[in-house]
Amino acid sequence: MAPQKKGQQLLSKMPEVKKPKASPKKKQQQQQQQNEQLQREAQAAQRARKNKAPTKKKSGIIKKLMNTIFGLIVLAAIIAPKPQLLIYKKLNLVASSIYIPGFFGSPGRFLDSPQTVIIDEPMAVVYLCFGQIDDKKQCNNYQFIEQKGMFSALGYYLEHR
Repeated sequence: MAPQKKGQQLLSKMPEVKKPKASPKKKQQQQQQQNEQLQREAQAAQRARKNKAPTKKKSGIIKKLMNTIFGLIVLAAIIAPKPQLLIYKKLNLVASSIYIPGFFGSPGRFLDSPQTVIIDEPMAVVYLCFGQIDDKKQCNNYQFIEQKGMFSALGYYLEHR
């Protein structure tokens, strides 16, 4: 260990300094101040809770509204007819069209034609009719080749628009 100089003292040998004790009046004042501070904090917390309560109700209403709208959109997507890609031919000329099935019993339509479409899958025939559909003999008939799903129809639409 290094030799110590005369004026240098070790920290461990320093005398302890006694803190003056607070008078009983000061203690009471400090406790009252602490109590008042705690009361102010509690009142502020209560005010904050009161102010937050209506926003929670509003956010709950908004959540319910958003869930309802989302549910209606999903229901509409399930119920609504989905487009399909139909491939048909007549006189060795092959054609493709996007077919949208009828809704609630109404006949389907092609996107690229104002004609009404009737598909007879067991006979593999597609009928394209103008006006009334009373008699299929007045309609143009095509040989039904293939029917593809909604994503094929979307790809065809994006490719040929």
